[in-house]
Amino acid sequence: VRQQRSATVHPITAAPTEDSFFYYQNDFRRLKKIESSYKELNSLYFTQRQLILEFDDTSGEPLLMNYSISGSQKMILNDSVKFLVQGKIGF
Repeated sequence: VRQQRSATVHPITAAPTEDSFFYYQNDFRRLKKIESSYKELNSLYFTQRQLILEFDDTSGEPLLMNYSISGSQKMILNDSVKFLVQGKIGF
């Protein structure tokens, strides 16, 4: 059974993320995944981004295996732009 530990940042703080989630198995040292999201809205544009990091702990320590960054941006008087960056790390 995987456990989830989450931290929500209070809006008054200077931290750039709204939500961060840490997924692990039995112990935080057995980290499996981190998800973090960011949103910003002002009079010129709206932007949102999500970062996902996936780990493998077969060596006894979490090693980054996969990552992705996705998001979108909408500027006033312009079309929306969507993006996705994915990577896989092999040994």
